[in-house]
Amino acid sequence: MLSYLSTMGKSNGYQLYLTSDIPGVFEQRYYLFRFDRQPVIVKFEIYKANKSWEMHSVSLDFNIDDHMEDSAKIRLGGMGFPDLRKTN
Repeated sequence: MLSYLSTMGKSNGYQLYLTSDIPGVFEQRYYLFRFDRQPVIVKFEIYKANKSWEMHSVSLDFNIDDHMEDSAKIRLGGMGFPDLRKTN
């Protein structure tokens, strides 16, 4: 995974994008990494079975445009706007 990220060019920073959790047991954290070539969302899942947190999984997502579109649909739907892309 790290070798693949090295093909993205220089890292220009990152920021926490989204978190979701079951408090004290399981967490998902999505970070947006800004590379020269393109942005990448990295999802970390951590799990606490007993006393310490353990890394459960790490995954990469290069489809940031899909996330943006899904987010826009949710916000527009919450505002009561119809989906104009639907055809009869």
